[in-house]
Amino acid sequence: APNLFIDSNPGYRPGETQLTSAVTLRNVNRQPIAAFTATVVNEHVKLNASESRDPDGLGLTYKWWEGATELPTTSQQYETEQFAHKTSHTYKLQVTNPGGLSNSTERTVSIP
Repeated sequence: APNLFIDSNPGYRPGETQLTSAVTLRNVNRQPIAAFTATVVNEHVKLNASESRDPDGLGLTYKWWEGATELPTTSQQYETEQFAHKTSHTYKLQVTNPGGLSNSTERTVSIP
């Protein structure tokens, strides 16, 4: 810890006063981690991004895509409409922290 000595009135009592201070520097904005589950329930897909996190503990915003189409939600969880049997759908999640850093992941889900 750095020490700082201050004498606000040199040559007079009480003399110098010691101030102790500590300064910590670190990169405070690290890239968030994007992770989600996609569960098929009755031909619907339930998307859940609760596994996503920011290493610095900051809040996240969420964007979802099905293929090239952005889904109409910014929620952490989303349930799709009902799909036909024997179809596949690819979902992408992008998470962004308040510092503007983002990360994304995707997965393909098959409807039995």
